[in-house]
Amino acid sequence: MVSFKIWLGDQQLSKNSVDQYRSNFKVLSDKANVNVLSDSQEKIIAALKELGHKPSTQRTILATAVAYMASQKKSTDKIQQYRRQIQRELFEQKVESNKSLKD
Repeated sequence: MVSFKIWLGDQQLSKNSVDQYRSNFKVLSDKANVNVLSDSQEKIIAALKELGHKPSTQRTILATAVAYMASQKKSTDKIQQYRRQIQRELFEQKVESNKSLKD
């Protein structure tokens, strides 16, 4: 957590963004009980899924993980693939919702 706080302090983000990053990281480390730097991407994804957050919330939480992991030269390909899958599903739901409104 210390290295995350140091990294976050170097990002030149607004207070709201810093608070959001901290909250996202806390979900991963405390609630999902994963270490984003040493646990596998599969474990991170599975643990986050188990928490039952909405897909859009999962996507936001994983964005924090990807940014931090990439800065530490850790692979993020599987997490990014999962985030794209969530994005596609959300888009498809929106399209279907718009179709039903149109009808």
